[in-house]
Order: sequence, then C-alpha cells, then structure tokens
Amino acid sequence: MNIIVAALLGAMVYLLPAEAGAQERPSGRIPTVTRLVKIVAGLEEELSTATRRGNAEALAQMLTKDFEMRGAASPGVPLPRADWVRESIARPEPAGRIEQIAVHEFGEILIASFLRPRAQAPKQRMAPGTLTIDVWQRAGDSWKLAVRYSGDGSTSRPR
Repeated sequence: MNIIVAALLGAMVYLLPAEAGAQERPSGRIPTVTRLVKIVAGLEEELSTATRRGNAEALAQMLTKDFEMRGAASPGVPLPRADWVRESIARPEPAGRIEQIAVHEFGEILIASFLRPRAQAPKQRMAPGTLTIDVWQRAGDSWKLAVRYSGDGSTSRPR
C-alpha cells in the first residue's frame, strides 16, 4: 500500500484545479457516470449520512481497522481512526454534492478523488472547496475506507 500512497501524493499535484473556475465544464458536455463512480458516490453518501446522523458505529464499520486521515496542513501527522470518527461526528460536513469525481481501480483498491464545493453567497463564482482523495479497499463483497487525504482545493496547479 505504500507504493499507492506515494503515487497518490505525486498525483495530487495534477488533481488540483488551476483556478477557481477550473471546475466548470465546457458547455454542452454531459459527463458520463461510470460504474465505479456510482459505487464510490454511494459509499461517500453513506459516510456523509452516518456523520450527519451521529452514527459512530455505522461510520466505524465503513473503515478499515488501520484507517487514517491525512490533511494538507500537516500531511506527515495522520489523524487516527478513532479520532477521525469522533471529529467527524462532532463536526459533520453539511449535506451537499460532490463534483469532479474520478475513480481508478487497482485490483482490490479503488482510488477516488473529488471536490466538495464550499457554500457560496449569491451572485459569486463557484467557491473552491475541499479536495478529497479516498482509498477504498475491498472487504469481501463491500468496500472499506482505508485512507483519506483531504485539503483545500483552491491551490493553483504547479508548473
């Protein structure tokens, strides 16, 4: 899994939008939802629902035993599973859509990246949001979240 983690960190550079308007699609283009995007979108909704309802047990059941969360502010200091569950329940993300979701399958691993837009005031351009990269690991007939990387999605793409 360390190889996948290193690849993810390197790939994050290319996943960041170049500017705030980068998430806008060319007019007339309708994205196709793939089977993997549909699976991961459902898993992400289950996670979100469990946190909003304060259901720590349901949330914990969706995580691997060694789950950790790594944030952009201090990527070298992971937040352990129990702390993440507690913090997620205490401060759940508001219900809302996720955008620009992409999912890649590597055997028993799914790597998903997406942007969760921040709330915006009327008549403003789309406010940047939170970029999240989730690593899902197959567990029998289901999937468990193994690692979450998350940070501010407003950073410009490096040159």
